[in-house]
Amino acid sequence: MFLSLARMIKFAVQNFWRNVWLSVVTVTIIFLTLCSLTSLILINVMSDQALNTVKSTLDIALTFKPVVPQLRVEEVRDTLQGLPYLSVVTLATPEESLAAFRAKHAEDATVIGALNALTENPFGATLTLRLSSLDYYPTLMKRIDEMGLSKEAERMDTGSYERIVARLEDISGKVRTFGYAVSGFFALIAILIVFNAIRMGIYNHRDEISIMRLVGATSWFIRGPFLIEALLYTIISCTLFWALMIPFVGSFTPYLNAFLGDIGFDLRGYLMTHLGNIMGFELILILLLTCISSMIAMARYLKV
Repeated sequence: MFLSLARMIKFAVQNFWRNVWLSVVTVTIIFLTLCSLTSLILINVMSDQALNTVKSTLDIALTFKPVVPQLRVEEVRDTLQGLPYLSVVTLATPEESLAAFRAKHAEDATVIGALNALTENPFGATLTLRLSSLDYYPTLMKRIDEMGLSKEAERMDTGSYERIVARLEDISGKVRTFGYAVSGFFALIAILIVFNAIRMGIYNHRDEISIMRLVGATSWFIRGPFLIEALLYTIISCTLFWALMIPFVGSFTPYLNAFLGDIGFDLRGYLMTHLGNIMGFELILILLLTCISSMIAMARYLKV
């Protein structure tokens, strides 16, 4: 048994080197397939992290009319602080709002002059609300309506967060679609290249295969080397890819962290934590692709 296995491995290695340039092309295509697939996985994780970060920092400014008493504003604040889906509730008094406005427009003489001409503070109190998740936004709006705050509030400002989140989700969806398309393209090319490599191997070894048939070699002994050759493509491609990918991610992570800023996604940490799962998934996937392609080629060109 071991002697037969050793002979099949030797036969597979010989075929690999006999068509060395075709083997290099095959390994390169599988390498690119792994690159696109891994990039897709990491981009999905980073986009989810970015969306969650933006959603968790959604601030809603609820500005009351100046005529609303301070006690009423504090009562509303206390009620809202009891809501489990609000992580932060802060109160800015009319005086604090006025001071912040003055500081913001300190260099605009026209605005400051118009403000000084007023006899009363034009600002009302402001409650800043931060949702623990953007999913609770409709719930909060319903609660605000139930409390009758729409009549007491002068305006409610959510900034541009909703547009940012919608835009991020749109971009994330398009990136995913593009990633799937690229991965599928390289996977298809890999299948075709492996198919052609096995076909060439069968053609180049046609004399040896004929002799094997004459001496009564089993079907699996004849087919085995080509499956082992597919396994070689998979192992070499995966080993080469991860030997380059891990140090690349390690050197790239500091620059990514500087670019992402407050999102704080540790790409290297995530990759090392889930390395076994990602490698296992990709190894099984590529092995299935190469083996299926090899079996199709053998079914068509290898009659045993």
